Amino acid sequence: MWTINEVQRIVGLNITRSFLTQRLVQQLHLRKFKAQLPVQGINEATKTIHYAASLEIKSRFSNWETKIDCAVLPKITGMIPATFIDSSDWGISEGLMLADNFNKPNSIDILLGADAFFEVLRHDKKTRPGNYPVLQDTDLGWIVSGKIPLAAPEEVPRKSFFIRNIDNLDQQL
Repeated sequence: MWTINEVQRIVGLNITRSFLTQRLVQQLHLRKFKAQLPVQGINEATKTIHYAASLEIKSRFSNWETKIDCAVLPKITGMIPATFIDSSDWGISEGLMLADNFNKPNSIDILLGADAFFEVLRHDKKTRPGNYPVLQDTDLGWIVSGKIPLAAPEEVPRKSFFIRNIDNLDQQL
């Protein structure tokens, strides 16, 4: 059995890390610890995060649980989705246990890294022909992702994730 460090060294992988917001750290009374965590994003923009916290996550729908170390950020992203999305005609069953209210704007307080994300995925998936999202079963509930049918796409603001590194002029010189 190989350790993650051995796999990373051999094939040069960089397992993405998990993130949580300062707001959630305060809300859950988590203990932060100092860390120097370089994070690289789009266009190789790099930022060092100075704090981390450990978090235990337990599912509301299954016996899945894990403990993860997360980089602590003031904010992960803006409200997702940007506006309310009417999903009433998508054919999503009323009894489906959803992981969150995917169609209502809300803040994102945890972003699971690839190691934790793939741990929660289950095999079942629901698709519908056309411009409809995929429903993926996870240990945290069903998640909704992908294309969405829009009556007027130009009216809905779009968001993309990126990391931007802004150094002051003294540091650049």
